[in-house]
Amino acid sequence: MTVLDSPIPRFHLAIPVDDLAAARRFYGEVLGLTQGRSADKWVDWNLQGHQVVTHLAPPGEKREIRNPVDGHEVPVPHFGLILSVPAFRELARRLRDANVTFEIEPYVRFEGETGEQWTMFCYDPAGNALEFKAFADDGQVFAVLQAPRFEVRGPGARRYDHTVPPNTVSPTPVNLVQSLADSAGPDGDLLGSREDAVGWLRQNRLLSDENEITNSEHGALLRLRDALRDVRAARVAAREDSDAAARLSRALADGRLVVTVTPGGSVRLASSARAPYSGAVAAIAIAVAETGV
Repeated sequence: MTVLDSPIPRFHLAIPVDDLAAARRFYGEVLGLTQGRSADKWVDWNLQGHQVVTHLAPPGEKREIRNPVDGHEVPVPHFGLILSVPAFRELARRLRDANVTFEIEPYVRFEGETGEQWTMFCYDPAGNALEFKAFADDGQVFAVLQAPRFEVRGPGARRYDHTVPPNTVSPTPVNLVQSLADSAGPDGDLLGSREDAVGWLRQNRLLSDENEITNSEHGALLRLRDALRDVRAARVAAREDSDAAARLSRALADGRLVVTVTPGGSVRLASSARAPYSGAVAAIAIAVAETGV
C-alpha cells in the first residue's frame, strides 16, 4: 500500500525556522528526511508520509511551556513520530553521532505500566522541540493508564505495588529539607552541574550508585530547590508567595505520591514512581509533608 492509498489521513505541519540552510542539514542530513518542493523561504519534508514545511521566519520571542511528565519537564509545543523500537534506537544513534544535544535523553517512560514507551526530546537548530517515541506494545498508543494495582498477600492483606524503597528515605526528614534548601550559597552550588546533583542525591541516600539523572531531571531538581527556598523565604518574612507555592507543588508532584492504608489501619505515603529521579522526589515530598518547609 502506498502513502496515497493509506486509510490514515496525513497531517500537514508548518514550523518557523530562522536559517533554512541549518534546517536542511538537520531535517535532511541528521534526521534523514526526503526533501520535497522548496522555494527561497520554505522547504517541504517527507516525515514518514506526513508533510512538514520549514518556513523562514524572522527571529522573535518564543513562549514555551513545560509540563511535568513522569519526572521530566516536557517542552510544549513539540511534534515528532511514533517509531518502532529498532527505528527509535537507530535514530537515537544518528542524533548522537551528529552531536545533537538531547533535551530529554532516550529512556523508558511508564515502565511496566500501560503505555510503556521509549521517548527522547531534542531541538532543531531554530529551537523547535521534537519528540520521538516507540511503544513496547504498539496497540497501546491510545490506551488509558490503568488505576494503581494492588496485590493480595494473605487474608485481607493489600498494599500498593510501588512504594518508596526504605533505603532511599532520609532518616532525618528535617535535615533533608534543610540540606536541599541550603545546597546553594556563597561557597557554591552543590547541585550546580548534573554530576554535582547526582553526588548530592547519593550522599542523601536518594539515588543508588547504579542510577543517574538526565539533564532535564537536573533542571527539574534545580526548580524544585528554588521553589522550596522561595517558599521558606516567604514564611520567614511572614508573607504569602502563591507563585512559589504553586511551583513547589508542581515540582513535588513528580514524586507521584499516594496515600496507602494498611490492614491495621495505619496510613502512610507511598510512591507510584518507577524512575529513579521520581523516587528521589517522592522521598523529598514525604520529608516536606512530615516536617513542613
